Amino acid sequence: MADKDSTQDTASDVYCISLEAGDTVTVLEAVSDEWWWVEFIDKNDKPLVGYAPVNHLSKEIPLDEEDKWENSEYFSSYGQLKLHSEMLTDVPRTSTYSLAIQSALPWLQDKVVLDVGSGTGILSLFCARYGKPKKVYAVEASDIAVYSRETVSKNGYEDVIEVIQGNINDISLPHHQVDWIISEWMGTLLLFEFMIESVINARDKFLKPDGMIWPSEAELFLIPCSALSAYNGSMGIWKDVYGFDFSPYLSLAADTLTGKPIYNHTLSPDECLSEPFTILQLNMKTVTVSQLE
Repeated sequence: MADKDSTQDTASDVYCISLEAGDTVTVLEAVSDEWWWVEFIDKNDKPLVGYAPVNHLSKEIPLDEEDKWENSEYFSSYGQLKLHSEMLTDVPRTSTYSLAIQSALPWLQDKVVLDVGSGTGILSLFCARYGKPKKVYAVEASDIAVYSRETVSKNGYEDVIEVIQGNINDISLPHHQVDWIISEWMGTLLLFEFMIESVINARDKFLKPDGMIWPSEAELFLIPCSALSAYNGSMGIWKDVYGFDFSPYLSLAADTLTGKPIYNHTLSPDECLSEPFTILQLNMKTVTVSQLE
């Protein structure tokens, strides 16, 4: 134990408490941005008082409550039409799935398909139209599932596609195992949103041992780039503004441009400064959640 008032501004080792990951402390006073005065009950039920570094502490949140909040926020965002509109109008993404499914008739015909995170149902509809499957289960946790079900019926595929609203981890299927899993789970930098976890869980729960999963593989590449066109576009306007020299604003404009990622910028090949380097490779039949964590 120690008297915090006898310390200097910077905590010394004499007054520091030795903690391990998972230890719980009570914060008595936030003395500075770097050090907090805390109380810790050791394994012998002895109270110890001293300094603990702030960057080693975090607010305790029950994991189930945190997960509940994150799931609510996540699925709520996917209940908004704007997000689905952006995905549907992403022509390279959507048309690639369409072409792939059209080429898969020999493997899809008379098979049972599971669409994980089906959203508007577009991939399920592609499967029903081009693949002639026995059944497609479109599983979607957000409220967009209600409209997806109506869309399926409107297009005459209600006998083939069954829309199930619910979390893939909680639902059951009339067919206990499926032949094929399809999903568009990829986020920013591949893993953002971590929807891949739902796909892995669906694979382990529902996919037959000889079943297929699309995409079957995924890779993340790293490549340095200059984004010169974006830089010139943002900086050029300050060199001549209606005949006036606005160059004093250039440093501020540069800070604004480089202070955050550039949204929706399409790189041209000459802006890439090297060959791409693969930093992550995933086999969707074998990858585990623990490997990604």
